[in-house]
Amino acid sequence: MRGLFRGLSSCLPKSELTRNAALLGGGTVLSHGLQVLATLFLAKLYAPNAFGEWALLMSFATVASAVGGLRYELAIVLAEDDAQALSVFALQTVCNSLLSGVVLAVVLLAPSAIWMAIGSQELSPWLYVLPVVVFLTGMTQAVNYWLVRTKQFRWLAFYRLAQTAVCVGTQTLLAILVQGSPSGLVLGSVAGLLVVVGMLWVQASLGYGRLLQQTVTKRSMWQSARKYRNFPKYTVPYGLVGVLRERGLIFLLGIFAGTSVVGLYTQALRLVHSPINLVANSLNLVLYRRAVAEPDVANVAPVVSRITMKMALLAAPAFVFFAWFARDIASLLMGDRWADVGLYGALWAAPAYVYLLGGWMDRMLDVVGRQRVAMVIEVCYSILALAGFAIGFWCFGSAAAGIALVAVAAVLYQFSWLVAVYYLCRFPFTDLARIGLHSLLLASGAGLFLWASSTLLAPSFTPWVGAAGLGVYYTVMLILTRTRQPAIDEPDNSGDPILSLSQPSADGWSGERLNPAA
Repeated sequence: MRGLFRGLSSCLPKSELTRNAALLGGGTVLSHGLQVLATLFLAKLYAPNAFGEWALLMSFATVASAVGGLRYELAIVLAEDDAQALSVFALQTVCNSLLSGVVLAVVLLAPSAIWMAIGSQELSPWLYVLPVVVFLTGMTQAVNYWLVRTKQFRWLAFYRLAQTAVCVGTQTLLAILVQGSPSGLVLGSVAGLLVVVGMLWVQASLGYGRLLQQTVTKRSMWQSARKYRNFPKYTVPYGLVGVLRERGLIFLLGIFAGTSVVGLYTQALRLVHSPINLVANSLNLVLYRRAVAEPDVANVAPVVSRITMKMALLAAPAFVFFAWFARDIASLLMGDRWADVGLYGALWAAPAYVYLLGGWMDRMLDVVGRQRVAMVIEVCYSILALAGFAIGFWCFGSAAAGIALVAVAAVLYQFSWLVAVYYLCRFPFTDLARIGLHSLLLASGAGLFLWASSTLLAPSFTPWVGAAGLGVYYTVMLILTRTRQPAIDEPDNSGDPILSLSQPSADGWSGERLNPAA
């Protein structure tokens, strides 16, 4: 597998941004392709309630991981030199270990409260896995940012693929042994984290073991903690708000609608967000590195707008097609008992599309030091989302109605985020307006085409006509792309240090937003 990445890397573009993005994108394509195929296959082996119980259990670990390491891993990229970065790495590891110990104490002292919240006593023995998951997740985040600092994007792509392969492989093998129990899903998640953390640690320590021993002391870690103290001050509350919103919604679904609905909803998110994760995970870290290295963040505006426009042109018709036929697609791929995955997927298609356009810019508000704006937007969205779910569920008596109102709040949130990024980074608003206009026209045209097809033709012909229309559209796009390929004008900074900033942003924390499918 490593040989495959080496061979492909020789064919990549020479531009640093597009080359690094392509490296991560190659690994992400394989990783998410495998994940989607595994999800469809695992749906035959596990029932919706098994996925729901697994999602509820792992939600506890996700909430704790939002605090893990006090988000000092973000300062690894911003450190002046490797010695300081290693001190930050050690500081993050110590904080992560202490938090994992706190989680273990909570599990030991109040296990019944946790499994009662999950709604399944069958998973109670696996509560003791939570501290392990929290610790491994924190270690993965720290080493990932170290690889970003040292520009080892090829290894980062390889490890993402390895984690997915181990996770889904273990879940598939255990499905038969545990007869569809959620225990197989839990063990698969842990196995994936264990393998990738082990490999990441070996890779990160190569060539830096002696420097780690020489430079990391209690004094150096204390100095790093003081220098980057705004990370835990601002990032942790920000992250908790997003996690509590997304996982709080899952808990509410589990309490009022049952674990089967949780399983259907979480699987819908995984399927809808797979193409989004493909883009965001490929470009997010690369754009972050490039933007911080620029003397003026506005310099990245042309490439940001160009890539975002391409995303809009390629994705808008596909999302409309998916939303229109979501239930049929879910039933065809996963079976009739998973048909409601299509319902929740259709409801989440619009916010997922807007997140696709802006999700890869998560770090931009950190670069310009205006993360308090991101926190305000995040808090407002969390209030609107949870209030919308409560109103929808109690007024209409339907989980789908609640999710629909959450989706409306999510669209407003993603749009507000894009406006804030373009305004604070001084990107041209004309570019954003052009992207929005193209998105609206394409979505409206695709919707009108599908409506006309369903009205004039028999229902059985409509999906085929829609698929043919998509095929024609993408054929035309491919022809236009081949005949007109503007070069991305950007300098190659491969010989420069990863980052030249000696200080974090004004608020010292990242504007990272939570992907609800994570």
